[in-house]
Amino acid sequence: MFKNRWLKDRRGIEGLPMRLIIILVVAIAVLAAIMAIINMIGTNKNMTAECAKIVYNGETYDGFQVPVDTTGSEEKTGITFTAYIYVYELTKDGPGDPISGAKVSISGGNGFGSGTTDGSGLATITVSNCILPENADEVDLKIEVTKSGYNKFVDEEGIKIVRI
Repeated sequence: MFKNRWLKDRRGIEGLPMRLIIILVVAIAVLAAIMAIINMIGTNKNMTAECAKIVYNGETYDGFQVPVDTTGSEEKTGITFTAYIYVYELTKDGPGDPISGAKVSISGGNGFGSGTTDGSGLATITVSNCILPENADEVDLKIEVTKSGYNKFVDEEGIKIVRI
């Protein structure tokens, strides 16, 4: 009996797909709103990095400069050095706790090096085969730091190769 009445009343069958589509659209809109709120709540922390020292040709230099002794303005190739980079959480009061497990890369001047920070936030990175072009007094190298849960840190002029 119910079966026959249902087959005779076509409004139930014809309106059902439209109702499902409306429910689906509303559900997707609500889900998108919830995801947006979750992303705003779970923002990443900020971090900062600094080059503490450079070791080049057996000499240790404090700071972020690699002094290359060249005469005149010729191109200097094969510049290889080790940089000691500290990575810290950035708080409103300045650098905070060290960040371990962050990936640090240094690139520029045709050279590249990368490493990972240890428990004290230190990454020791050897950068190989940099070039100081002729007629250039300095070359900037970029420091990039990434870690899950933190915003990416980039310093376009993190290290300088300087002609002396």
